[in-house]
Amino acid sequence: MLPGGDDFALKLVKGLTFHNSLPYLDISAGLGGGTSVIAQHHKVTAEGAEVDPALAEAALGLLTARCRGRLTDQMRRSAERKAGRGKICRYLRA
Repeated sequence: MLPGGDDFALKLVKGLTFHNSLPYLDISAGLGGGTSVIAQHHKVTAEGAEVDPALAEAALGLLTARCRGRLTDQMRRSAERKAGRGKICRYLRA
């Protein structure tokens, strides 16, 4: 199996216990695809951190499209601030 894709992301966290009262943190989240898949599969909130501001900004755009308007104004503002500092925003519970 090559790195990448939904199945690979889920395989990376196989055996971990997730609690919906605690966020899942993905360090070096890239575009956030794996982070989002893990959050949705385990029904938790996730937060991704990405040091590359351009990548974080692209992830924010993808997240906004993926959430189809489910981001609240407060979440969007928070995400935009974090993207400006090279972090990506919270992913919503599925």
